[in-house]
Amino acid sequence: MRADSRFPITDSRAIKVLTQITAALVFAVSAFGQSSSPLRAFELSITPWIGISGFGTRFTSSTQSTRYKSSLSGGARADMPLTRRLGILANVGISPFAQLHVESPFGSGLEEKATVYRGDVGVGWRFKPQAPIFFYLGGGVVGASRAAFPGVSKSILDPTAAFSIGYDGRRESSFNVRAVFSNYLAFPSDNSDTPAGVRAESTAYDWSLQLGARYSPRAKR
Repeated sequence: MRADSRFPITDSRAIKVLTQITAALVFAVSAFGQSSSPLRAFELSITPWIGISGFGTRFTSSTQSTRYKSSLSGGARADMPLTRRLGILANVGISPFAQLHVESPFGSGLEEKATVYRGDVGVGWRFKPQAPIFFYLGGGVVGASRAAFPGVSKSILDPTAAFSIGYDGRRESSFNVRAVFSNYLAFPSDNSDTPAGVRAESTAYDWSLQLGARYSPRAKR
């Protein structure tokens, strides 16, 4: 009878220990699976931003050169994952206070008001998926509410090439701060309203410094 009384106790303890071990193993496997899941350089996200943009010379003549004045700007950038280190990035921006800036041997001045807008899409990458710094190479178009020359109202879209470097803080959070410096190489072109003796520059260097609040519903944790 004494021996019989021990077996239920032994069996219940064994079941309890086995249950605890099983639970511990399940937890360990689950945790390992989460920690070993591949970290991606970019997650699906949207980043509204504000900043300042500058613009290079668009047109020149024998007496003057013209460009758009630097302006406050705003826009949004979207990310979509592609591989562990690559992502598709798209950006749109608008500079509503970019007045026409004219330079001549007699000085410089501001002319008509203009609104400059742009859009581009390309590939972003990080050398390490967990790195805060990323790079971007893409292309798009830039346009304005008026051409960058006095008396010419018609404006057309010009192609651009873009290269950016950015920084993401606290990427493990759903919300984080993103800073981006973008370089643009625009290719201005003449239009039918351009006066005789005025030529479009073959290239124009633009830039944009952006600070935004990035939101990702799939934050890395």
